[in-house]
Amino acid sequence: MTDRVQYLLQNLLTADGVPGLQMVMAVTADGMLRAHAYRDHEAADRAAAEDLQDRINDAIEAEAERAADTAAGEEG
Repeated sequence: MTDRVQYLLQNLLTADGVPGLQMVMAVTADGMLRAHAYRDHEAADRAAAEDLQDRINDAIEAEAERAADTAAGEEG
């Protein structure tokens, strides 16, 4: 593996999982590895909104559990 290919793979793998980051990697007909990473702002915004909604849902569930535990403790 050439240094350039290793460099590209390391950077692409490091970027994997970043919301809104799209990666394209292909081997061309002449056997060269071509890679490109770009940011999709629409996907990034959507991912941030989904993350926020998940955190809100988690907080609501945690509060409901606390309220249920408190009510069970008062009854017992």
